[in-house]
Amino acid sequence: MIETVALNKSFNGVEVLKDINVIFKANEITCILGESGSGKSVFLQTLAALHEPDSGKIFINKENILQKSEEELLELRKKIGYLFQSSALFDFMNIYDNLAFPLRENTALSESEISKKIKEILQEVNLSGVEEKFPNELSGGMQKRASLARSVILQPQFLFCDEPTSGLDPEHARIIARLIAKISKVYKATTIITSHDIPNSLAIADRIVFIFDGQFTEVGAPSNLIENQDRRINSFLGPYAEVKKCMIE
Repeated sequence: MIETVALNKSFNGVEVLKDINVIFKANEITCILGESGSGKSVFLQTLAALHEPDSGKIFINKENILQKSEEELLELRKKIGYLFQSSALFDFMNIYDNLAFPLRENTALSESEISKKIKEILQEVNLSGVEEKFPNELSGGMQKRASLARSVILQPQFLFCDEPTSGLDPEHARIIARLIAKISKVYKATTIITSHDIPNSLAIADRIVFIFDGQFTEVGAPSNLIENQDRRINSFLGPYAEVKKCMIE
């Protein structure tokens, strides 16, 4: 479980996160929806201890991570898989070495065990046979899948995905969304996704949260949007305001 209490973060005097109190339940997929610049990415990075908040508390498994040493934070981050918006694959490494890197750095697995694990995870994301290719030899959708594979290769307890479908065409966006949902269930991960991709978020989320001007508005299950009367949410949903029409089976 992850919980934030009165979380605040600003940059150069500009408030980005404002008094955020939220709980992310274990094994659930939560999608945080909001416009660009609303604070979604900053919130996710703060949860991963990549930013230090100005005030507030962050509890992961009931431990306040803001009281941890840098060494303890390094251990915590091993439990977190982070899918970056830009994929963030090492362009000077082939896909095999990109996926092998966290295993070599954080485990005592032999190279044959690493090879087996890489083959298995690439099969999970429908990328079998790309081990020797470099990131620039893959399409945008394939890069996202390779990055997803790397983010979960340590079988993390938590999976953070920052705008995972950004820049993809609708079909590849749906593929990535479904893969995230599938892998989250396989690894029983507590998954938090930031996005402005309305239909795919509604299709895979157990729970929806909106962020407007650095503040959270809790919705709960996607089906709750049907009865929602919040003007800001309906404005954001736009043509998708009739939720039933954009839910993907």
